[in-house]
Amino acid sequence: MNQRGGTYNVNMPNFGNLGTYSVVEIFVQPGQVVAVEQPLLTVEANKTSSEVSAPVQGVVGTIMVSVGDEVYSGACVMTINT
Repeated sequence: MNQRGGTYNVNMPNFGNLGTYSVVEIFVQPGQVVAVEQPLLTVEANKTSSEVSAPVQGVVGTIMVSVGDEVYSGACVMTINT
């Protein structure tokens, strides 16, 4: 998570997988208000699913991934405007 003037980058966490994660489901849309720890998306690696949660409260800005995308840990998956 990085702050850029009221905008937070939500980065893909490292859930212990050294490769990539596949985006399985996205729960939010741009413009949607989210609370801290609200699930944003589900990813899968090695047949294990994990949820990425909102690190801050705010409004979803840009979503940089789609269902089926492969994402590396550390990559920005969406922004949240605070």
